[in-house]
Amino acid sequence: MKHNRLTLSIIVLLLFFKVHAYSNEYSRYRGITYLVTGGISIPTGYYNNYFNPGGEANFSAFYQHNIFSIPLYYKGGLSYSQYRLKTNDSSLHQASLQAGAFTSYKLHPLIEPFFGADIMGVFSRLNTENTNKSENAYKPGISFNIGNMTYLNNGLGLFLIMEYKITEISGEIFSPLSIKAGLTFNNNDSIRDMNKESETEIKFQLFQQAQHNFRNKNFDEAKKLFNQVYAMDNQYPGINYNLRRIKEIEADKAEADNYIKQKNYIQAIPHLQFCAPYIKDCETDLAKYRKELLANITTLERNGIRQYETGKYRDCINTMEKILLIDPGNRTAAVYLPRALKRQKAIEALQR
Repeated sequence: MKHNRLTLSIIVLLLFFKVHAYSNEYSRYRGITYLVTGGISIPTGYYNNYFNPGGEANFSAFYQHNIFSIPLYYKGGLSYSQYRLKTNDSSLHQASLQAGAFTSYKLHPLIEPFFGADIMGVFSRLNTENTNKSENAYKPGISFNIGNMTYLNNGLGLFLIMEYKITEISGEIFSPLSIKAGLTFNNNDSIRDMNKESETEIKFQLFQQAQHNFRNKNFDEAKKLFNQVYAMDNQYPGINYNLRRIKEIEADKAEADNYIKQKNYIQAIPHLQFCAPYIKDCETDLAKYRKELLANITTLERNGIRQYETGKYRDCINTMEKILLIDPGNRTAAVYLPRALKRQKAIEALQR
């Protein structure tokens, strides 16, 4: 028993959090929404023995007004239904003027059940075949309805509804059950969706421009465009990755500038290498300081070879790595660096 209660409590909590998450979404159906439905209407109760199932069509509009974050919809509209007697071709026609309200509960973007009630003014006309006469009656009525509303796109929505009406005909209760489907249209949602589509295109264009500028070393322009996309949608695919790269590149440029101020150009080169593909100034500085340091290559090569021959492999590795920073294609470093690394690893293995 305790296990069942715990399971039920967990289900209720999960349902609450899921509903709460959807309640934070943009609320649809703001302003006036128009609704057109049609379907089958089945007489129940006393008149079930007299009338065949008929058809019903409705046109209505509803207006949303939230109370404590609970959506409440005020509705008004017209409906028309027709039924034929089972014994002959006599027919019953009903036109109703309805006004009421309903509320909904969003469980999922496609599942938003609702329930409500209407009061009605019902005009009934019975056309009798045997007398060729019509009998008219005006009666009040009430209806109860449940169903599901699903927003589609561009202001359009799908409405499924089951409605139970209660009115009076000839002193007896007439209570048809209607099952209907139809479409809604909301102009505010239509405008919003069109603006959203336009915004999606704008974000796509800005992101493409930012990537183009990034590839062409227009770093400041690329950064500005990526930030514009982020301001519009901070979850846009790829935006956070590119902004992280920009921060890393800026950090490397700052480190390089700091070493350049200290005239420690060797230490600046690794940072310049990272930012050079994206920033023209880094590319220029990298070429400049490599050129200046090329004058030291011969001395560094001699020192590195001497270090290797005297068994100072760790020093040789450092020297050859410096040479490759200045001259990435240097043949001497390409030969001695892997040799020194191999010898150093062998020594370290013996020392374990």
